[in-house]
Amino acid sequence: REERLKNALRQVGAGLLDRTEDVADCTHCVVEVPVKRTVKLCIAVSRAQHIVTAEWAEACMKAGALVDEGPFAIKGTVSSAPGAASKWSFSPQDALRRAAEGPCLAGCAFLLTQSIAPKPEDMALIIQSAGGKVVPDLPTKSSAADDPMRYFAVSCAKDQVCASADRHVSRGVLLAPRCACDSPHCLIYPLCNLSRFELSQAAVKALKKDGHKVLMAEDILLAVIQQSSARLPGRR
Repeated sequence: REERLKNALRQVGAGLLDRTEDVADCTHCVVEVPVKRTVKLCIAVSRAQHIVTAEWAEACMKAGALVDEGPFAIKGTVSSAPGAASKWSFSPQDALRRAAEGPCLAGCAFLLTQSIAPKPEDMALIIQSAGGKVVPDLPTKSSAADDPMRYFAVSCAKDQVCASADRHVSRGVLLAPRCACDSPHCLIYPLCNLSRFELSQAAVKALKKDGHKVLMAEDILLAVIQQSSARLPGRR
């Protein structure tokens, strides 16, 4: 069905954005019901003008032209499936309205640890589509004193563990190996081609000492899907 609908949309003049990195340019996000919180949906909710069911594509195919989106818009609140590991809900119409008022992550910068889900490359696209920045390092408390940007580290339970016993020990604290950038927070994966690093408990403490908040990846996904940064704390 998916390929048939794609071909039908092409025939009526619609452009299709199959690559995840291109989704930020979309005007319409076509979803199946029940709605799944995919990476593409999390990107599209910040940029699209319409979130519609696949029946819209069917109607376009039958009409031989693009038809009005209104009857096919996702209305009301959609939620995660019962028993799903991640609990979420949002109103697509409310989210699109908020997105039109301005990017929900504007003024926020995020450093991503390597084991988050979605993977760092996809999370970066989600954040950037919502107006946020992804940074390879976080400033110290003194250097960010007059910086209006809100800084966060985005992590997950897997990354927030002490480094394993085979890592070297410094001042009684287990540390991950230092990375090539040699930055003060080199325990953190900086979205580049460096080796794998974990966010150790020592690094978490250092970040908090510098006034930065350590969030779970789920916090970012919920903020974006609902188009509200209210759940994100201030930098201090």
